[in-house]
Amino acid sequence: MTKRHLAVVLTVPAPLATEIDGLRRATGDPRRERIVPHVTLVPPTNVQEEDVPQVLADLRVAAAASHALDLTIGPVATFAPVTPLAYLSVSGDPTELDALDRLRRDLAVGPFARPLKRRFVPHVTISGEHPEARLAAIVEALGGWRVDVQLGTVSLMEHPRTPRSPWRPLAEEVLGLPQPRDAD
Repeated sequence: MTKRHLAVVLTVPAPLATEIDGLRRATGDPRRERIVPHVTLVPPTNVQEEDVPQVLADLRVAAAASHALDLTIGPVATFAPVTPLAYLSVSGDPTELDALDRLRRDLAVGPFARPLKRRFVPHVTISGEHPEARLAAIVEALGGWRVDVQLGTVSLMEHPRTPRSPWRPLAEEVLGLPQPRDAD
């Protein structure tokens, strides 16, 4: 049986995505050219080919039940010493953060239903795989960076599993658009 390597993300819109890519370039992010700036809602998961239509249907339902999210991206933080990763934190009004978490839970169904390995921390990765001293320098240099943004598109991404190949969008849904009704 064929499996596909899929994830669901909130994509950061242009021109902010370009600005974040500049931060990623400056910090030496080795994955910058393989995936766009994003907030991961469902981490990379192997999904059976025959389950992809269900994933797409679940994506549409979850997106329709949500709304565009008004959030703040930044400042820079790190998961060190557990994970050598620098990221832009995602924060906002508690009701918006609740809506973000509800969207994440609504997507974690069907083929994506599995227990979280760690607590959900919404973030945009800017650099990984650095020694702690380098991560500390990144946090120091970019500690004041932050921007308010509206995230309104959720994307189903696929990694073709060939070395250094980019993630590519399979489907995108605008948050808050009602589902079309079936004709009676």
